[in-house]
Amino acid sequence: MSEILLIGVGRPEFGQWLEATGHEVTQVSSLEEAARSPKAAAVDLIIAATPARNEESQLAGLLEGAGHPVLILLASSPRLEDARVGFRLGAADVLPSDPTSETFSEAVSRALTRRSAAPESVDAEPDFAGREPFELPRAIVDAACRVLRADDASLMLLGADERLHLAYSCGLAGEFYQEISIALGERVAGRIAQTGRPALIGGALEEDPRFSGVSSEPRRKVGSSIVFPLKHGERLLGVLNLNRKHGSISFAPPDLARASVFATQVVLALENVRLLKQVASGEGMHAVGRIAAAVAHEINNPTGWVLSNLGYLRDELLKPEMAREEMQGAIEDAFSGMHRIRDIVRDFQILIAGDGNHSYFDLNEAIRAASRIAGAVVHGAAVTLDLPSPLTVMGSRSRLSQAFVNLIVNAGSEESPGRKISIRSHREGAFAMATVADTGRGITAAQLATLFDPTFGARGPRFAGLGLSISRDIIREHGGDLLARSQEGEGTVLTVRLPSEPDPA
Repeated sequence: MSEILLIGVGRPEFGQWLEATGHEVTQVSSLEEAARSPKAAAVDLIIAATPARNEESQLAGLLEGAGHPVLILLASSPRLEDARVGFRLGAADVLPSDPTSETFSEAVSRALTRRSAAPESVDAEPDFAGREPFELPRAIVDAACRVLRADDASLMLLGADERLHLAYSCGLAGEFYQEISIALGERVAGRIAQTGRPALIGGALEEDPRFSGVSSEPRRKVGSSIVFPLKHGERLLGVLNLNRKHGSISFAPPDLARASVFATQVVLALENVRLLKQVASGEGMHAVGRIAAAVAHEINNPTGWVLSNLGYLRDELLKPEMAREEMQGAIEDAFSGMHRIRDIVRDFQILIAGDGNHSYFDLNEAIRAASRIAGAVVHGAAVTLDLPSPLTVMGSRSRLSQAFVNLIVNAGSEESPGRKISIRSHREGAFAMATVADTGRGITAAQLATLFDPTFGARGPRFAGLGLSISRDIIREHGGDLLARSQEGEGTVLTVRLPSEPDPA
């Protein structure tokens, strides 16, 4: 029997169902009432409505005073902020406020399983709060080695191609990650991903019917393993691999139970990142719509020139005396208009391609293309380019073009007369450097500290936080970084730093 506290839950049948299944249930209407209840001092599970921002600390204090029971939050609507609150409070699940009986019972079962298998030391619990998306895989693997006492660990995540891709591994250089991927059903991790059931492995794989046909050769130094599928409901997110070497104490069933607890935290962290990316995707589609409308307007102008000149040529050809010199000028104007249309369409195709194919290309060409596209959006701002010599980088041209479009649109988003945007590039040792500087009003030091927070745009009128967050993620995916400096009244400078190939001899 478990002690369960319901706080502000407006569904009395939940309490009735919990009591009918043998649990002792206390129901209160508010956090204040919960704090006064003697039952709150020692419970196994708290189920509460998502607290307001000013009530978070009160719920956190209640959790601490009750000996850190497991928490399930019921969200009034599927908002990103509800997921963030759950993440900050370490909730095992964040459910809608009106879940089905099946969803509710499964969540309670998972939470109580986690409670019974929880490590003796609360300090051993992993903490992924506040991690940047690009830092999360390493944080997960490092915590797995620490909390579960693994000699090495790796995290594989399911890609859009339905293959498992290595996100982080102890002892393997990052440049090899993109080369390692396996199909579902292939090797140990692929088999576990396919079946959806965790495995405790000891001894040779040939002796285990679950891994028939899988070679033990890559595991010759491994004494025992836990391979755990990371799933949110029925949706596969990835696989966590934990190994102990020969000579170490082998993993045992209690370790598998602890791995289940750990996996719950990992899934919650990965889901939090997915929600952020989902919101970013929605914002991205909105931005593409704005850009598409601006590009359509830009194409409309040269189309008008072409049609006008073609009309003039048609009329002239009907005359007995044709003005050849004027006709030649009209033809040149028509060609100029068509070249302009071609360039705009080509640049836009590159922008929306979004492909992950990597190749060598001139970063300056990507910047020029981004400038032509963004120029359709930042009307009223004078954009100048200073891109003196080619800068060869390795990566996705379309992805980096997207990053620079975001930076330029961001720099031109402030409605102020006479504003200027300067884009420069140069080589600095083994790096290609590019700056996007504007003459806007700048931002405060406090705002600068949260500039790349995906929610910054909602708090600051000047910047589109998601655009800058996405740009930095893209640049970091390419082994670089995005830095910012700003001073009120003097504008803002965004600096892109990317690994570059040496100048050709």
